[in-house]
Amino acid sequence: MLDVLVIGGGFWGSAITQRLRRSGLNVACLDADLEGAASRAAAGLVRHSSWHSPPAPWWEQEHSQACHEFFSQGWVDEYTFNRYQTEPRLKGTVWCGDFPWVETEPARIQRLRPENGGWWAEGWQARQVVLSAGCWCDPILAESGLPLTGVQPWRGSALLARGGIRRVLTRTYRLPGDTRTRTMTARNWGKSQLRLGDSLPDREPEQLAEMRWFLGNLQVTEGEEIWGWRPRLARPLVENWAPGLVVATGGHRNGLALAPAVALRVQQLLQSQQMTAQSSV
Repeated sequence: MLDVLVIGGGFWGSAITQRLRRSGLNVACLDADLEGAASRAAAGLVRHSSWHSPPAPWWEQEHSQACHEFFSQGWVDEYTFNRYQTEPRLKGTVWCGDFPWVETEPARIQRLRPENGGWWAEGWQARQVVLSAGCWCDPILAESGLPLTGVQPWRGSALLARGGIRRVLTRTYRLPGDTRTRTMTARNWGKSQLRLGDSLPDREPEQLAEMRWFLGNLQVTEGEEIWGWRPRLARPLVENWAPGLVVATGGHRNGLALAPAVALRVQQLLQSQQMTAQSSV
């Protein structure tokens, strides 16, 4: 029997798995590789201001420290411009490192069941389970007869193109009839691609047109659309859900920025569950 089964191999699932394995636990990470998985289509950018205000009630200084340590390297300059600026100006710095994904086991979990002092999940058995499957958390909880989180899918899109740039570029713009200033970012993606995004679902076609204008400004014309369902909640949720079960979802647009803190929080919850179980024996 595994010590911990992590369901979901995105930013949070990978960070959780790494932290638990470093503590000496036997951990498997399962991922269904479903179309619309948010982390694989995300920008992967983190700004210094990400943790100035606690994003959730459970957030403490140690969670901010976990983030600062994780993102200690890989900061690059970010420049911003719009249609009316002739030259981009320095905006600040962003983290632009390579996220250390964990290797996952291909499996689509649809239901969890308590069994023999642990949990059963489609043939996998573990003493404890972490459900970090983004927007797919609630369907799994519903099939398992457990309370739902209320997480909502929020579509985000981006364009991938061949090429590269020496710095991260942010462009501010407004859509017709909209008073809100929106932002899209261009950054290198892998070794030979450029990623440009992201969009919000309410006016996606118009935003995609703005992205293509941005690509033209960078003298890049080829673009392939990628998209993902961001798990949206009022605040990131990382909580005990049942004995031996922790649920983590709701990263929305800040999944990567919060990943190290979420991993620490999950580790703390699992340890507290173990202590409670041992004291009750």
